Amino acid sequence: METFISVDDMYEPNGDGSADGIFISTSYDATTHFETTFDDINSLYKRATGNELDLTATDAEEVANAGEGAAP
Repeated sequence: METFISVDDMYEPNGDGSADGIFISTSYDATTHFETTFDDINSLYKRATGNELDLTATDAEEVANAGEGAAP
């Protein structure tokens, strides 16, 4: 049997970006369903904007986008 193991370096920013306005994500890893990647992007968004990331669509957005991709 053969086994292949790969070790990749993981990098993360030295600071949170608030001092210099430079917001850097951590290195991406191979976790299932990208859980840690989303957590990092969510954290990055909050640090850069000061607001929580809200991915819920409002009723008005849903109505406006309902016709997208429909055949003319």
